Amino acid sequence: MSVLADVLICAGCFLVFLAAVGLHRFGDLYGRIHSASKATSGGLVLVAAGAVIHLGGSAARVELIVATVLLVITTPVGVHLLARAAHRRGNPKPRNLSIDELADSETRPTAEP
Repeated sequence: MSVLADVLICAGCFLVFLAAVGLHRFGDLYGRIHSASKATSGGLVLVAAGAVIHLGGSAARVELIVATVLLVITTPVGVHLLARAAHRRGNPKPRNLSIDELADSETRPTAEP
């Protein structure tokens, strides 16, 4: 079991490393947000899974599982709100953006109740 835990922890650390490289390599805000959110969340899940296996039956196991589930649920919402705020602020869009679904929602008036 210890070998499996070590492999999961190393794989998670590698994903977090890839997120750091993505933050450095991507040129626009949207690519950086994508890199930071996806790879970091996946890395944390792998590291937490390895830690859960390594800890065995301790109470910290439950805390790790709860923290991981909360992060996996809240990270996509936070990243979406951050990207939408950047879009509304007029942040330059990537050159290869072919469909901009948020452009219509910003110019269209909202329906009144």
